[in-house]
Amino acid sequence: MSETIYSQPYAVKIPPILVAKDRQVGHNPENELISRLHNRLEAEGIKLENMREFGFDIPVSREEQAEGKRGYEYWVQVPGFSYDIPGLQVESFKGGNYLALRIDNPFAEPCARIPEAWDRLVKYIEEQQITADDHHEAGVCLEEVSSNQSMEVMTIYIRIKD
Repeated sequence: MSETIYSQPYAVKIPPILVAKDRQVGHNPENELISRLHNRLEAEGIKLENMREFGFDIPVSREEQAEGKRGYEYWVQVPGFSYDIPGLQVESFKGGNYLALRIDNPFAEPCARIPEAWDRLVKYIEEQQITADDHHEAGVCLEEVSSNQSMEVMTIYIRIKD
């Protein structure tokens, strides 16, 4: 895998934000989930441009794994400090200190590039003896997709102890 598609790991602080969130289990849960959440928020009149969006894998049952299913949770930042969207869970994400790594064109070879990036980030944490936040809660490991001039980029994050 080309070294130039990955950034060096770097520290970043993600500020607290309010997020609307949803989750799904399926063979390809990301696309349908993201589309459904975007449509629901736009129907509420929420403008999505300049709002941060994060996703991450969630556990599934052994039966679902045997069927080739995966779980995914997705968050979209919503404006303000409180928000009520009937039928959607809205809550505060506390943010925190993270170690991040950027992947250029992650979807050119998603089954290779994204796992390789996670491996690189974990290896860096181990080599540098950085203490990862090992709490079993949402937001410890995140993926964020954005556009960077002419290409898509994904930034992956692992929360580290303060």
